[in-house]
Amino acid sequence: MPTVDPRIDFLIALGRALHENGIPAHRLEDTLSVAARRLDLRAEFFSTPTSLISAFGEPGSQQTSLARVTPGEMRLDRIVALDEVVEALWRGEISVEQAHVRLRDVATSPSPYGPALSVVALATASGTAALVFGTGAGRSSPPWWWDSSWACSAWPPSVRRPSGASTNSPRP
Repeated sequence: MPTVDPRIDFLIALGRALHENGIPAHRLEDTLSVAARRLDLRAEFFSTPTSLISAFGEPGSQQTSLARVTPGEMRLDRIVALDEVVEALWRGEISVEQAHVRLRDVATSPSPYGPALSVVALATASGTAALVFGTGAGRSSPPWWWDSSWACSAWPPSVRRPSGASTNSPRP
């Protein structure tokens, strides 16, 4: 069985990590294409919601890889960490093999926010949205923005022009 080029192994792992952490398909494909060029590989990528197809080499003699991926939520903390790994590789601070190991470390890193903080943040956001949109228990009048829209349409209530008055004339 032939050995896999570590650069190809790294690109597939990078694609999987980016996909699982919420990168949109067009950005995933562009990022992997740029990375392949930086690693002196000819490659093409195609992403779907549940898979990443990669083709390496010249047309007609390409090596193709299909990676099944579980779609993930947007995890900005991990995306930043993945970017740092790739930047360290480009700067020559780490090898492709070391970058691949760091990708695995990022994939297994816990969330920087614990469950208690997440519950408090979601409750605060929900409560704020309820206040802004005027909803909540016992509220029977229309939301505040509905009242405001009617008030703005009649504003200013005390300034009326006499019929036939010019719009350029001074106000009484």
